[in-house]
Amino acid sequence: MALKITSPSFQNNEDIPVKFSCQGDDINPEIQIHDVPEGTESLLLLLTDPDAPSKTWLHWCMYGIHPDTNHIPENCPENYAQQTLNDFGNPGYGGPCPPKSKHQYMFRLYALKNQIGLPKDSNLTDILIAIEDEIISSAELVGYFQKS
Repeated sequence: MALKITSPSFQNNEDIPVKFSCQGDDINPEIQIHDVPEGTESLLLLLTDPDAPSKTWLHWCMYGIHPDTNHIPENCPENYAQQTLNDFGNPGYGGPCPPKSKHQYMFRLYALKNQIGLPKDSNLTDILIAIEDEIISSAELVGYFQKS
């Protein structure tokens, strides 16, 4: 079985509810984790917006997640796992907030061979370089959001 990521809040390739955006409560949706591969020492979760105008926007990076974890709760506390700053300059989750038009948001879960350390101010490139040789498997959940 392959690593899988789902959410009870929205289905893959469907709209993300307003509650989880900058127009709502700006909290993370529950994330469910399935079929973590043998040999995984830690999990890392990214939320990015590849449709952002200037670059792929980092909305969330949570890492050091225990491999036995089967879900990340809605409105996850900041101390649940290690988190970097997002591209809004805040620690933890920053919900969808596209300036105009509908954007795609990618929740990517990585199963890693080892625990990794990241500086709090790591950007998306830093994170991807740090995990490049550590990835056992990955999975993604895609959602869409447009401001009303």
